[in-house]
Amino acid sequence: MTTFSIRDDKREFGRRTTRLGGWIKVKGRPPVPCRVENVSEGGALISLPQAMPLPRRFTLRIDTGSIEHLCEVRHGDGLQIGVAFVVAEALAAVDTSAVRELEAFARTVPWGQDGY
Repeated sequence: MTTFSIRDDKREFGRRTTRLGGWIKVKGRPPVPCRVENVSEGGALISLPQAMPLPRRFTLRIDTGSIEHLCEVRHGDGLQIGVAFVVAEALAAVDTSAVRELEAFARTVPWGQDGY
C-alpha cells in the first residue's frame, strides 16, 4: 500500500491558510458565497455551503477589499474546489502584491471569527 505525506505535495506554490469569506461571480448569475480555505500565488482552495455546478472559469472575489482573480477549476467534489488563478496572457505571473496583501490581512483575522 502506498502512503503519501505532505512532502509528496507537488504544488508549484506554497499555500497559506486563510479561511476568508469570498464570492464566486459568474456572468448572468447572482454571486455565490464561499470561503477561501487557503491561497497561494498560483491558486486557492474554496469551500461552498452546498454543492452546485460551476463553470470551468469564474471570478473569485475575496472579502479583503478589491482582490479579484479569474479562476479555472482544477479539482473538486462540489463542496470544495481547487482553482488555479488564470494569468492574463500579457502577464508572466499572478500579482504577488495582491497575494501578500491577502496574507497580511489573513494574519489579522482570528480563526473562526470571519462570520462564515
